[in-house]
Amino acid sequence: MKNKMRFLTLAALAVVAVMMTGCTKENGGSMTLTTTVKIADDGAKALTAGGVKTFAAGERIAVVYKNTSGTTVKAVSNALTADDISNGGKVANFTVDLTDPDREQSITYIYPAAMANNDGTVNNAALNNQDGTLAALSSSLDLGTYTGLWNSTVTLTNGIAIGQFTIQNTSGNDITSTITGFTVTNGTNTYTVTRSAAAGPIYVAMLPVTTGDIEFTATDGTNNYESYVKTVTGKTLAAGHFYPITVRMDKQINLARLNEDYVAQNGDILTGTLAGDYKISVNAAGATVTLRNATITGTNSESYSWAGITCENNTTLVIKGINNVTGFYEDYPGIQIASGNTLTIQGTGTLNASSNGGANGWGAGIGGSDLVDCGNIVINSGTIYATGGKYMAGIGGGYQKSCGSITINGGDVTATGGELGAGIGGGGYSANCGSITINDGDVTATGGEMGAGIGGGTYGSCGSITINGGTVTATGGNKAAGIGTGRVKANNTITGGDINISGGTVVATGGIGGAGIGIGYAGGADGAFTGGDINITGGTVEASGGIGAAGIGSGFVFYTYTTSSTCGNISITGGQVTATGGDGGENTSNSFGVGSSFSEPFYGGAGIGTGSSIYTNYEGASNCGTITIGNGVTRVTATKGGGTRPASNSIGKTVGYHSRSTCGTVTIGGTVYWNGSAYQNGGDTYLTQSSLVYPQQ
Repeated sequence: MKNKMRFLTLAALAVVAVMMTGCTKENGGSMTLTTTVKIADDGAKALTAGGVKTFAAGERIAVVYKNTSGTTVKAVSNALTADDISNGGKVANFTVDLTDPDREQSITYIYPAAMANNDGTVNNAALNNQDGTLAALSSSLDLGTYTGLWNSTVTLTNGIAIGQFTIQNTSGNDITSTITGFTVTNGTNTYTVTRSAAAGPIYVAMLPVTTGDIEFTATDGTNNYESYVKTVTGKTLAAGHFYPITVRMDKQINLARLNEDYVAQNGDILTGTLAGDYKISVNAAGATVTLRNATITGTNSESYSWAGITCENNTTLVIKGINNVTGFYEDYPGIQIASGNTLTIQGTGTLNASSNGGANGWGAGIGGSDLVDCGNIVINSGTIYATGGKYMAGIGGGYQKSCGSITINGGDVTATGGELGAGIGGGGYSANCGSITINDGDVTATGGEMGAGIGGGTYGSCGSITINGGTVTATGGNKAAGIGTGRVKANNTITGGDINISGGTVVATGGIGGAGIGIGYAGGADGAFTGGDINITGGTVEASGGIGAAGIGSGFVFYTYTTSSTCGNISITGGQVTATGGDGGENTSNSFGVGSSFSEPFYGGAGIGTGSSIYTNYEGASNCGTITIGNGVTRVTATKGGGTRPASNSIGKTVGYHSRSTCGTVTIGGTVYWNGSAYQNGGDTYLTQSSLVYPQQ
């Protein structure tokens, strides 16, 4: 055999079976069978360190046959002696005694005998535990089998693949000599190597893999919580082949075995359930850390003032399996990203993130808290459930704190804000967030009390909100818009960003007094909110205002001096849009939660345009800029709010009790309606329809 075949596996053994017995060739009786087994010169048997595979004294072969009663019998040969071996160890005569064989049936050879079960099947379980040496593999595990006729020359077919493994860490350094445990899993088969730390490589005998994933796990005995893991996909391992394999592995941390705070490094995999109140941080800039079936939660105590995971620099979290991350002390989020940095979340798994203390916690699900600003958040894929605590966003900012931009490129995202917090966006009480962009994915965002589904929390605002694709369902809390702002605060002035929708399917529902898309409820004295423009150029959009608010536009204004709710210009030049204003009625049931002594009636909101207002004896009003509906739309349906006091217009401004509301010009398909008012320009009766459809179909 050529020396270059040093590490090849068995492709064939030529076996010449010669019946050496004093019996006749009739069935039945006892007989002794001597089989001459030859290692062919072109065979590919696993080699010893000397470079040549040779038979050794003590080896055995199993012979499986049926007796004349039809019973399967396994017989094991005598152990080889030195006299049985010839031709430099490449030929051996195995002798075995058979009882009552039926030689009209087939015969099976299994080599080595340790690979044969008592019922005559191959003992694949013998592969489960190995020592990683080539010598042990060659003598005990290098399976060869043949099933065929008696009195014939047979060829043993190899049944395993052999891997010669070199193990590297994440940085590419060879750590094979430190490895004391190594496991290979492919499909339902697991092969475990237990060894003392020694020079490599590590040899593993494996059953063939047609195609599929192969998972590797290695341990070095440094501590009881650290191991190395790697999964490769789409690999084939053929029987009779030898594979030199170098595996660059990622470090895996078993959280259940931690006994101290841990700073995750680039390439780390966190798994298991955290067993103690230990801080988990990612400090290295640009680090990628994987959560795989990880649960991180701790004691709600000021002694443990940290998030479930604290990301101090730009970080990518890859999620696999089901993961649960909760902040420790209630003032911290589930996952915190430091201001000025970016957290990217992606993967095929599920992530549940929340602050501790449930609804009474003071941290976002993902983002910031009442103590810390947060950076940028990007979600590329995965299934994400993020729940904010009191005054906190589900994804975004915390109480009176700022948040960077939020971008969703894919995945299935469900975000729920706590009281006063947005589902996705800002926290409560004048907290601000950057731009929000949704490019794809299935996104469900629900604001808490007075928080927008997507946008601002109570008394706060966000930058621009852009939806380019995906399926988006946004529901505002009481007095908040579905997409836009939360409740507008008195005694301050807030300016919001533009809302741009170019694609996808969008369903936006405002809470009581909040627009479906636009501005939330405004109440109190001497405050003003000026929103950005609303531009819809494509997609399918359905927007419904809460009572007294527009479907698309401004919200309801109550009991004001100079408080106003003003959205910018509204432009719809593409897509299919359905906008429904909220109903009007009487305030006898304290509809807006401002006290039963205020019993003035309120009117419904326009489908597209302004909300209504009551008790605005001074300068307060619900306003909007110009409204343009272009010829490029598929269809626009605007329905004015009904109820006992319906809105005056389906598009434009609606009346209010003592209202000073204003609306810019309305242009529909090139026709201009001055001020969008039912009371000016005789042609404006077109805008007063209960439901206006353009173009008519």
